[in-house]
Amino acid sequence: MVQIWTNLNIYVTLNKRKKGDKMRKKTITVISILSVTIIVFSTILSVFIIQPRYDFPLALTSVEPQDMGIKERIEDFKFFYNVIKENYPYLTLKQRTHGFNWLNLKEYFIDKIEQTDSNEEFLEVLSEAITALQNLHCAIIPYEFFEYYAQLYSEHNMGALLKFLQMNK
Repeated sequence: MVQIWTNLNIYVTLNKRKKGDKMRKKTITVISILSVTIIVFSTILSVFIIQPRYDFPLALTSVEPQDMGIKERIEDFKFFYNVIKENYPYLTLKQRTHGFNWLNLKEYFIDKIEQTDSNEEFLEVLSEAITALQNLHCAIIPYEFFEYYAQLYSEHNMGALLKFLQMNK
């Protein structure tokens, strides 16, 4: 009698465990599907609905500049290079994590600039130099974008940008 009761007890316990395991698997599956659905929905919501769209003009300025000569392009690149050298805080981090020093690319970009024939080609080289920083937050933007961002950030205690803009108009 004791043996039968023990076997029956083991059988009932095993069945409860099997039912519990099935329930646990169903719960994990439902939670996983729900999580993925929430992530996909929130991504779609943030990209297509919540994120505002801005229609900026594509021209660099309202007046198309004349093509600069090689000397002016190189001077502008050296100015750009020094701004990055003196102000970009991640140069040593990029050297450590990506294995190269962006500052060592100076002559490479000057050589490429010497081969440019137009402002558009020069901007392509500058864009390549910015891409070499490997930071998606760095870009060459039209002046109109700069005005927009200066206005936006001035609302967050960055009024110096607006003063800079007004002084340099």
